[in-house]
Amino acid sequence: MFEAVIFDCDGVLVDSEALALDVELDFLASKGLIYDRADFARRFIGMDSRAMDDALRTDSLTQTGTAFEQIVMDDMRANRDALFARELKAIAGAKDSLTAFAGKRAIASSSRIAHLKTNLTRTGLDQLAYPHVYSAEQVQAGKPSPDVFLHAAAQIGAAPSRCLVIEDSINGVRAGVAAGMTVWGFLGGGHVWPELSGQLRSVGATEILADHAAVTARLSAF
Repeated sequence: MFEAVIFDCDGVLVDSEALALDVELDFLASKGLIYDRADFARRFIGMDSRAMDDALRTDSLTQTGTAFEQIVMDDMRANRDALFARELKAIAGAKDSLTAFAGKRAIASSSRIAHLKTNLTRTGLDQLAYPHVYSAEQVQAGKPSPDVFLHAAAQIGAAPSRCLVIEDSINGVRAGVAAGMTVWGFLGGGHVWPELSGQLRSVGATEILADHAAVTARLSAF
């Protein structure tokens, strides 16, 4: 049925999203931007950093009267990356999922390529991930646009209609669906909230898998 599996990275392979939420919400609050955690997660998890920066500038202008300079976003990400260096881990079972499917595989992420490579290496997933690791930096528009998934499929020589995407975010599921791919929702990250399963289904995920044991079992069956 499928000739390729394309994995998201943050929140699917590495357990980065909960750590990022903690840093980002605290940092933004210190700058006068207050968000509900669940609303912030729904809106921003999986989003390309360029689009996120634009949205935060708009929010800061609305809420504080001043649009953030780029250095503010850079400082926020430096704080996040420092926490990742201390605490980031692979999600349990990620290695098994990466090797469970006998066909082609790739990783397609909204993260910047340097950040993506560092985190895969830091968590010991780099040898299983390479060479097919792709970033939204390499395409015109990040998730929820389909560009990075279409780019990954082209690089591995797979038809989009025969690609399966594993995604944890609303933005990511929307991107996979827009690419014409089948998308399964993943709930194994530390950031998951109770309504996420239904939200992923509502934007097009055809299956919801609780953890990598479930992903591995399903992929091994193909």
